[in-house]
Amino acid sequence: MGNRTTCDPPSGTLETCNNGTRQVTACGQLGCAPGSTICNNCSGTGQCNGNQFTPCNNGRSGTPINCDDGNQCTNDSCSANGCQRSPVPNRAQCVNGDIQSCNNGTFGNQDCGANGCNPGSTSCNACTANTAPSCVNGQRRSCVNGQFQNANCPAGQSCQGGNCVTTQICTPGAFTACAANGASFTQCNAAGTATNQTVNCAAGTTCNTAQQRCVTPQPAACNPPCTGPNSICRNGTCVQCLVDSDCGFPVSPNFGFDACLEVFCQANNTCSQRRNGATACNDFLNCNGPDQCTATACVPIDPAGFAQRFCPPPTDTVCTQPFAGCREGTPATCPPPVPQNLGANCTSRAGVAGNCNGVTAGSAGCDPRFPCRTSGQCNERFPTCTNGFCGGNIQ
Repeated sequence: MGNRTTCDPPSGTLETCNNGTRQVTACGQLGCAPGSTICNNCSGTGQCNGNQFTPCNNGRSGTPINCDDGNQCTNDSCSANGCQRSPVPNRAQCVNGDIQSCNNGTFGNQDCGANGCNPGSTSCNACTANTAPSCVNGQRRSCVNGQFQNANCPAGQSCQGGNCVTTQICTPGAFTACAANGASFTQCNAAGTATNQTVNCAAGTTCNTAQQRCVTPQPAACNPPCTGPNSICRNGTCVQCLVDSDCGFPVSPNFGFDACLEVFCQANNTCSQRRNGATACNDFLNCNGPDQCTATACVPIDPAGFAQRFCPPPTDTVCTQPFAGCREGTPATCPPPVPQNLGANCTSRAGVAGNCNGVTAGSAGCDPRFPCRTSGQCNERFPTCTNGFCGGNIQ
C-alpha cells in the first residue's frame, strides 16, 4: 500500500501510512474533516476580530474579511455568520459646502457650487448675502440665510427696485375732520400714509371745523348788557361773580370793613360773606386799642383802658402844651407851672412806675406797647408789630 493520510472523523484522528509504517495523530476537539489530510483549526462558524471576519470552511479558517466597506450610509458590524451591513436612516446635511445624503443605504453628494450651503441645512443655498433684493408680485424679495424670502412692505409703502418706498396719500399733519363730540380731531400721520391719527383737544377747548383745530369756545353775549350788581356776563346770563375776587370786600353792619369776614362766590354765582376764623382784626377806630374777632364782629379788647393809658386829651388844662409824650409813647415834660397832683402825668414814660394820666399803675400801666404776634393785632397809634410789641422798642 502506498503512503497516505486519512481522517477518521469519529475518532478525530489522522492515520498516516508512510513506507509501511502506520502513524496516528489525534486532532483534539476540533477533529478533522472527512477526506482531509490535516486537522481542523476552526469549528463550524466564523470568528470576529474587531470589525474583521474570518470564515470557517470545512474546519479550516478562510481569508479574513474587513466588514467596513467605506460606505457612510451603512452601519457595518461583524458576527459569527459574517459581516452585517444595515442602512442608516435617510438623511441630508451640509458638508464642506455640498449636500451629502443617504437614501436607503446609498450615498449621494450634491455639488452646491459657488452658493454653497449653510451648516445644518439640508439643501444648497439659492442665493448669498451679495444677492441684490428684488420685487416679486409686489413683495420685496431678499436673501435670508441662503434662501429667498418674500415680505410685504409696511402700510403706505410699495416695493420699487427691491426696496420698500413710502407712498404718501396725504400731507403730514393736515387736518381731516372733527370728532362728532368735538373732543378731538383726526389728521394725516407723520409719514403721510394715513388720515386717521387722533389728536385730543385740551381741557376747555373743542374742535372747530372752520378753523381746523381745537379752540376755546366764545361765551354767549348778554343782551341787554349787564349792569348793577349782576354786572358779569356768563354764557348769556348776567351774574354777580365768577370767582371770589369779583365780590369786592366784606362789610360789617356795625363797623364797616370787618377783618373777621371774607367774601366768596357761591355756586349760583352770587356773592356772600362768612366769618374767616381769624382772631386778630382792626376796626380802624382810633384810641380804642387792639381788636379781636368775635362770633359777630371785630371789637376792641379794652377800649376804655387803652384810651386812658395812651390817648389823653390833646391838651392839659393845667399844662400849657399838649400831652405829646404820653399820647405818642415818647418822653415829654410839661413846663411850669405843674400841679402837684398831676406832675407825674407830664414826666411818665414806658417802664417808669408812677401815675399815668391820673391812674396809679406800675411800669406796665404806662407802657404804650401792646404784645402782638402780627401787625394785624396792633392799633392805629402803633400799627407795626416789631419784636413782639406794637410799636417795637419804644421807650
